[in-house]
Amino acid sequence: MPEMERMADFFDRRAEEYDVHMLDELGLEPFYAEIGDLTPGGKGLRVLDLGCGTGLELERLLKKNPDAAVTAVDISGGMLDRLQRRLGEGRNRLTLVQASYWEMPLPAEAYDLVLSTYSLHHASPSEKLTLYRRIYETLAKGGRFLYGDYVLPDYAQEEEARREGERIRKAHGLRSLREVHVDIPLSMETERDLLRRAGFPRVTTAWEGVNAAIFVADKAAL
Repeated sequence: MPEMERMADFFDRRAEEYDVHMLDELGLEPFYAEIGDLTPGGKGLRVLDLGCGTGLELERLLKKNPDAAVTAVDISGGMLDRLQRRLGEGRNRLTLVQASYWEMPLPAEAYDLVLSTYSLHHASPSEKLTLYRRIYETLAKGGRFLYGDYVLPDYAQEEEARREGERIRKAHGLRSLREVHVDIPLSMETERDLLRRAGFPRVTTAWEGVNAAIFVADKAAL
């Protein structure tokens, strides 16, 4: 049976080549450009980035909102080091947190924008629903969850991916596939349904690419 890579180890080993992989090999410049366009403006924007990686999305966000206060969370120290080098030490409103966002506390109504790109496709629907509800609670009224990730075209392929993921989980005696690097993306319809069930009254698909999508989930202002 092949050895599974622990999540932090997987990304630590790939931090230096991550940007080339995402932008050049996968051609995701349009994806990150769209993330930048969908970022709300405004003075003193409070941002939480879950699974920030090397900061490809934050580079664009900070150009639009240079005074934004950003908390950037990632389980990989290598990724955070690469992000720090990208954005420079002069970003005094940037707080880097090496942690699992699945376990870290999320204060109520603490952020205007929660952002996550290419990070959540390692979790089951029930795990995602729990996290989406916590994201809803940590957003201020009128706040936005901007979420881009891998998606599958239909429920049949989603079910196949979930069955394979469950087989791997049992074979390796894992409590959750989040412990290791295994992709189990969901369909667009399932993602929209989970976000609505988490409490977001308005969920739109703002961008679609090859096996990827960007979702905008807005919290009511009142």
